[in-house]
Amino acid sequence: MSSPLLVSNGSAGKGGRILIVGATGFIGQFITQASLDANRRTYILIRSFSDNFHPKIKIIKEFEDKGAIILQGVINDQKFMEHMLRKHEIDIVISVVGGESILDQLVLVEAMKVVGTIKKINAKPKAGSRTRVCDKEISEVRLLT
Repeated sequence: MSSPLLVSNGSAGKGGRILIVGATGFIGQFITQASLDANRRTYILIRSFSDNFHPKIKIIKEFEDKGAIILQGVINDQKFMEHMLRKHEIDIVISVVGGESILDQLVLVEAMKVVGTIKKINAKPKAGSRTRVCDKEISEVRLLT
């Protein structure tokens, strides 16, 4: 299952601090590389790996060598996400998580609401999808059940 692209914009100018969640995935790698190529302060959130030989370790190391700042944790821990967003003064969040983690983005959105530095959310559907695009103020985002 592919994830919608969740992009949240603060009022950041060219120097905005970007957190990319899902940076080691297929789409996330391109977004992360583009952010680094644009000389943006780029943070990537990664899960911890118990195996130092995990295939994604190489990707993470390459991004780190290019200047990405590695944050270790999970998006479904709201207190952790609030702390990271505040500590690193993140004002742009791009989430391209997929599979089982898609609904974890709701916790991330709640953390962004609490921190208050990220004002708008643009959710883009996967390529070719006819799903509507979400373009709302962060305070308006609600879980639809």
